Amino acid sequence: MAKSKKAKTYFEDGISLRAIEPGRLYSARIRMEPDAHLGGPHENWYWSKSRQIEASSKARALVEAERYRKELIEGDGGVNLTVAEFARQWQDDRRVQAEATFRSTGIAKPSFRTIERDESEIKRIEILFPNVTVRNLTPSHIEKVVTKMREDGVSEHTIFKMFKKLKQILKRPAITGCIDYNPCALVTTVHEPPVNPATKAHRRIEEDVAAQFIVWLFEQELNGRVVALWLGMTEHIRLGEALALRACDLDFEKDAIYIRGTLDKRGKIVPAKAGSERALAMGSFLKGLLLAWIDVQKAEFPHLVKEWHRGRIPCGREWDETAPVCSSHYGTHLNADNFSRWMRALMIERGLGEYTTHEKWLDSRGIMRVKHGGYVGPSYKSLRSFGATYLVGANVDVKTAQAHFGHRRSSTTLELYAERVPSHEREVAKTMDSFVKAALGDKAPQEQSLEVFRETIATVQASEWPKWVTELVDAAAAKRQLDCSTKESETRLSI
Repeated sequence: MAKSKKAKTYFEDGISLRAIEPGRLYSARIRMEPDAHLGGPHENWYWSKSRQIEASSKARALVEAERYRKELIEGDGGVNLTVAEFARQWQDDRRVQAEATFRSTGIAKPSFRTIERDESEIKRIEILFPNVTVRNLTPSHIEKVVTKMREDGVSEHTIFKMFKKLKQILKRPAITGCIDYNPCALVTTVHEPPVNPATKAHRRIEEDVAAQFIVWLFEQELNGRVVALWLGMTEHIRLGEALALRACDLDFEKDAIYIRGTLDKRGKIVPAKAGSERALAMGSFLKGLLLAWIDVQKAEFPHLVKEWHRGRIPCGREWDETAPVCSSHYGTHLNADNFSRWMRALMIERGLGEYTTHEKWLDSRGIMRVKHGGYVGPSYKSLRSFGATYLVGANVDVKTAQAHFGHRRSSTTLELYAERVPSHEREVAKTMDSFVKAALGDKAPQEQSLEVFRETIATVQASEWPKWVTELVDAAAAKRQLDCSTKESETRLSI
């Protein structure tokens, strides 16, 4: 029986290189210095763990072994982790960085909202690249994953988002030299999908449609969702910013609305990032509407109940400065997903949107179910886009409009707690106030306070009042009657 040939080992400058298969596979170990004085476990010189190296010659294997020595001394930058592990570590490091900057400066960078939004892409990368290491990731690996996603029916938009995030994650290892290049840079099969012009046209809200929408909105019963629509139409804030507003963010003395954060999917208010923090001027129409709505909240909050299968459960509380402006039926912050579904249904009802897919099936009880998808039409962001177009068309200074929308990219931002809102910001409020009043025509109240707002509404015949105005008057009367009876009882007790 022939003996197997023993692999030859080479020793060069503290490197032990064993030729397992000469010209194809080698194994390298590095002679390391003692590290006990640095808190390590080794008091004497020692050999590192071996690493297998694929190389076409001994010289190439020594180059890779030298790179292995550099990693052991300076650190490998995480390139020996799998892509899934590296992506998760990258996300965790960003979360720690955001918390640290928020504690020191009061502004999270990157913002918590950005980290939350990227979480879905990180989870997708963890599923798609579970075994390949960062060092061994090649453009062909990525192209195979992309091809598999397309075969599974994944949209080009989703593929591009995943690819863009992977390219961002691998940027630092490529810059620091931990890997030779960013493999995403050599992938040519993934491109940002263009927006369909027809879809873009369906999302747009024209001026005449916006005017009709305002007239319809004025006739609706006042509630948290309707207030959110008014904020989107007149102040052009983001949906998360509108849902995060609390009573303490409204300053009726300075006629200002302070944008301090956004509402995430868990119902928590996330501090706004730099550039999104701003103070917005409040027009006279919106001021009167918000004053009236807060009066309704003060009357209704103590009597709120939840309708459960166990019956009616009281959940009311006294109104205070932490009360959400866009409150739900239970006095809590509205859920963004539920609001978006409600708004899609509203746009379809008004003939402004539609669903492009309708999936039907029978459930286990034999009941026909229908799942609508592929919504095309205006969203809450469309109100913001309309405002940008209208303000620029109305000759509002572009820089003022940019600051109003929170799109600033420079280091300077609007000062939140200034004694007054900047004068140019008043121009935005005045322009949108004129548009709302022009759309409402004779119905528009010329109010400057809650009392004047009520007096103006009272001049309209009761039969022409919107339902929410009637309820407001009734609630105010009931509250006054309750206050009078309370004072009388206190007077009797004092006597």
